[in-house]
Amino acid sequence: MKISFVNLVIFLVLFFSCGEEKNKQAATYGKLSFGADEGIQYIAAPEASLFSYFYKESSVTPIFGKETQLVEDFINNKFPLILCYRDFTKEEKQLLKERSVIPYSTVIGLEGLALITAKNNPDSAISVKDLKCILTGKGDSLAALQKKWKNLVFDGTGTGNFRFIDSMIRHQPLSPYCFTKKTPEECIDFVSKNPGTIGIVSFGLLADKNDLRVKETRKKIKILSVSEDGKNYFVPAQQSFFNFDYPLMRKIYMHSRDADGSLAMGFISYVSSEEGQLVIKQGGLMPARLAWNNMHVVFEPMKIK
Repeated sequence: MKISFVNLVIFLVLFFSCGEEKNKQAATYGKLSFGADEGIQYIAAPEASLFSYFYKESSVTPIFGKETQLVEDFINNKFPLILCYRDFTKEEKQLLKERSVIPYSTVIGLEGLALITAKNNPDSAISVKDLKCILTGKGDSLAALQKKWKNLVFDGTGTGNFRFIDSMIRHQPLSPYCFTKKTPEECIDFVSKNPGTIGIVSFGLLADKNDLRVKETRKKIKILSVSEDGKNYFVPAQQSFFNFDYPLMRKIYMHSRDADGSLAMGFISYVSSEEGQLVIKQGGLMPARLAWNNMHVVFEPMKIK
């Protein structure tokens, strides 16, 4: 049976149109549970809610946890998608490759560690050098620092915050003045009741000043200014991220193990879109791509210490 050229063209158009429609439906249809660092919960939750609202046939739900466990769950295929503060290591990428997984990874924004202290603490600033001194219990200024800062508390082990600090001090043992709590909430509560203590939490939990939870938290603590050179001090904020001034800044990653056209990739596309990036901006963090003063700014490649 002969097929005319016109009929062949019509068939091909219909075939590829149907394929595109199926991909579009798959990217906005179904159920998805994804892992997210608990420090990004005030961004991940509204992103998921809005996506599910706009795409009625989808249900996207974040499961919050600590970074180490999230990456392990991703490698073991417990989550098709995770949000965290780092890329995979060479060893992790090789392990994924051995399992025939080449993850799609993208940066969706900039965030930072927040150093917090009690509201009535007279000190409001610290240098990176002094922070390292407290963390390791080493340095000429240690005795003077111990008169001001008695303890330093993390929001748990296995977190992106703990890994960031461990890398910053080049995996040296922590001093006896450092300890951990189980959750960010426990860390914040302890700091608020113990002047002379520095707490380390994700700025994302303190960034959105319009959020009632953040307002209540900020009544109890204050955020320290941090200096790289001992002269210029900056607090974590959109502007200090935009100018790459804040010393404890980092990227927010989305990693997917699912193929293009999947619900996981559809959600990534939404978070990377203008609407999704606006959620990050309104949440007090810096979107990776943002129309800033009528200019399209792309923060890649990024060089962050």
